[in-house]
Amino acid sequence: MRLDLEQAWIGFLLLLACSWVILCEKTHETVRVRVNVNTVQTGVNRAIMNSNILEEVAESAAKDQGGAKVIKGIKGLKVKDIRPPIVSVGYVPDEGTEMSIVSQMTVGGKSFIGGPMEITVKSNMTVFCNIKRNDKEVVLEMGNCKVDLISCNTSLPANMLPKIVNKFLNSTLTRVLPGMMCPAAEKVLEIMREHLTSSLRKHKIGDHGDIEYKLIKNPEISQDGVILCFETSMHDKNGDKIETLHRTEMPKEMPPKKEGYSDILFSTSFLDDLMKMFMDDFHCDVNKAKVPSLTIGKLAKMIPSISKSLPASKAVKAEIRLKEPVKHSLGPNGSYMTVHSTVSFIPEPKGKSLISFDMFQRWDLEFAVEHEKLKLKIKSVSTKEIKITSKSPGKVEMEPLKKLMQNIVKTACMPAVNKALSDNLVPLPNLMGAKYEDSTKEFNPFEDTMMLRTETKKADYTEVMKKVGEIASKSHP
Repeated sequence: MRLDLEQAWIGFLLLLACSWVILCEKTHETVRVRVNVNTVQTGVNRAIMNSNILEEVAESAAKDQGGAKVIKGIKGLKVKDIRPPIVSVGYVPDEGTEMSIVSQMTVGGKSFIGGPMEITVKSNMTVFCNIKRNDKEVVLEMGNCKVDLISCNTSLPANMLPKIVNKFLNSTLTRVLPGMMCPAAEKVLEIMREHLTSSLRKHKIGDHGDIEYKLIKNPEISQDGVILCFETSMHDKNGDKIETLHRTEMPKEMPPKKEGYSDILFSTSFLDDLMKMFMDDFHCDVNKAKVPSLTIGKLAKMIPSISKSLPASKAVKAEIRLKEPVKHSLGPNGSYMTVHSTVSFIPEPKGKSLISFDMFQRWDLEFAVEHEKLKLKIKSVSTKEIKITSKSPGKVEMEPLKKLMQNIVKTACMPAVNKALSDNLVPLPNLMGAKYEDSTKEFNPFEDTMMLRTETKKADYTEVMKKVGEIASKSHP
């Protein structure tokens, strides 16, 4: 009986970390996370199934709970029905949250007078949770925890109510549940704290560097969920800190929430810093083997002067070097990088540069989540501008040259960058134990930010209930 009731309550207790709408500090913030109730419930469900918390509760339930005993005279008590809880959350500034969980469950069994019976209990659990941070971790501390009866109805005859119901209320609700459920709530908070703290550790980005999410203020809670504000610290593969030269500020408020979704908001500064780890991957040498049209004859159609002293069949190599860190643009008009490179055409196998120029291209991006990590991919390239930097080569047909460079980069350079991005995925903030892979995902660009929305289905406690039942049958044969 105790374990069946425990199963119902433990799911409700897990809502402790949820609810919200908050303003975040501007200072150095690059990532903001908004976690809704469904996501937390799913994370907790996974935590329970992958831990020994139920076994610990079962051991506790087998012991005397301050003198309270199992209901006498009723055999085979099982949870018959659990109604969705009504949850209300109040935020206590600088302290934490006070949560009221009104729930209703029906238990059934065989009464001592014979025949089936059911008791429906509606109760209110009130829990205070202090949520804060210190230099190294998120601290979740449980304060007051109590269970109050709202109503109780039974299928037994009226003249049987006083004796049975009083035993149920006094022994089970008033004494057993708080003594068993409140410690369980503390265990749940420990699991949730570990999930949150794991986001604050340093994570490798393949062999290109590392990233660390730093919580810049206490988590805050309202009716919409929990908001966590991070700044990110990144280092390249040599261990050198990546400095942000042009920092964009996050919006004061999150974009409007979408029902059922949790959100992760990235700034352009986050993406700019990230791409500095991949600068070497943008350097590209392209020869005739990669692009067969790279010959003097082909170039002469755009730059006639280079054919004066070299045969048309002679092969040419294009040396492309990233001139400055790429810059991201995010918004309603698309998500892309501006790539500023220098280009030199050199005859093969060796020779002096035939022409040099600066090239500005737009590389359009698409985003995905793979193996619980962020994946960026270049989906298209277009050349926007070419500025000749070498001694005047005479007439230059710019549009054909732009198209040639677009083809060269798309054929030979873009695949190398995409491979590097695919091989070095970016760890994402932890969603309190819920899996990105188990959710529906969509990316929405806003002004100077990109939002990853994840829709997590409501937690299914079927497996948890099954596990509780197995434990109960072993504990109480």
